[in-house]
Amino acid sequence: MTALREAEEETNLDPSGVEVLGMLPEVHIPVSNNLVTPVVGWWTRPSQIAADTSESVEVFRAPVAELLDPAVRGTSVLRSGPKTFRGPAFQLGSRFGGHLVWGFTGILLSSLFRELQWELPWDTKREFILHR
Repeated sequence: MTALREAEEETNLDPSGVEVLGMLPEVHIPVSNNLVTPVVGWWTRPSQIAADTSESVEVFRAPVAELLDPAVRGTSVLRSGPKTFRGPAFQLGSRFGGHLVWGFTGILLSSLFRELQWELPWDTKREFILHR
């Protein structure tokens, strides 16, 4: 229920249209030093969504096949003062808006694909430098 409430707050998702499938192991978020328990759901009845900009930059849909393509995978690099944070990232093609998916969402997607054993070998040296 917490995950559905958060999804509703952050994206205006109608929780009644989501079938919860289960939970994944906790994921550590280095920037905030928080542990998050991902909840996986199937969006059975799509509803209008929109980002709450205090929580998310934007909300969009992308095909799983695009995210699994090794050509879109890389490592995000965020420098903040003396610290450098690295994490999984996905640079979507222009046909999907050219979005760079990184941070919390990149970590969760990467964890999901690894847990499902869907992850394909990708170039871990490919970097996406983030600018603040």
